[in-house]
Amino acid sequence: MSYYIIPRTTTPYDIHATTLGHTLLVGRLWYGAYNSNMRYLGIDYGSKRVGLALSDEAGTIGFPHAILKNTRRLIDELRVIIAKENIGAVVVGESRSLAEGENAIAKDARELGSLITERTGTPVFYESEVFTSVEARRAPAKEIKSRAPKSRAAVDASAAALILTSYLSRSDKT
Repeated sequence: MSYYIIPRTTTPYDIHATTLGHTLLVGRLWYGAYNSNMRYLGIDYGSKRVGLALSDEAGTIGFPHAILKNTRRLIDELRVIIAKENIGAVVVGESRSLAEGENAIAKDARELGSLITERTGTPVFYESEVFTSVEARRAPAKEIKSRAPKSRAAVDASAAALILTSYLSRSDKT
């Protein structure tokens, strides 16, 4: 069996296999994070919880998806989500202090990004997450305001959606 790649004018490359005179499409190779028809995973990394957001199919806006506990199994859980949701790129919130220096979480978030790329082959990009948790706690205009705090899960997943949407709105994905 031989494999070969057929470049196309649109973004994926088709991967074909030829065996016994028959050619079969066996997969598609997406190059980089520049395909406008792929889904993105946004991550708001925290020492206890990790907020997740998924983009729409067009890769234009992020939506809160889930909250995971930050345990040793985190990378395995992310691998499952990346495969299940057909994620083409990951956007991790870049944790920085207001003075633009790395804070305590930044190193761990970068390590997670490296692990994601290493274990899944999925490209990882970083987006500033300054004030995303504060913004996620704000009540929308139509929501009934209450003095009760929002649940942490809602805040972490909403912050991930803000990080992802920020990246998608300013990046050139064409």
